[in-house]
Amino acid sequence: NNNTMAPSNNSSNVQRRIYSPADIPELMELLHRQDNAQSCLEAVRGFRRMLSIEKNPPVEAVLSSGVMPILIQILANGNNELLQFEACWALTNIASTD
Repeated sequence: NNNTMAPSNNSSNVQRRIYSPADIPELMELLHRQDNAQSCLEAVRGFRRMLSIEKNPPVEAVLSSGVMPILIQILANGNNELLQFEACWALTNIASTD
């Protein structure tokens, strides 16, 4: 998993949160806040970061959360390229695991 894929953004001062399977319920709650695009982006980014760890990413826990259809739906909606990018990256990380 290559963290250099991320597009550049001007908020480089933002601290990167480390996510774990314990954060999945919170991330799922953020994902379901459809009225807040920033919450949705943060949730998808959280799943992507969780799946981007080098050793033993928690793929089974992520898949068990039911997020996969949501990530696929995000790809089908063409209104937020950054959100699509993060969803695609998360799905790529899932597909690239053993």
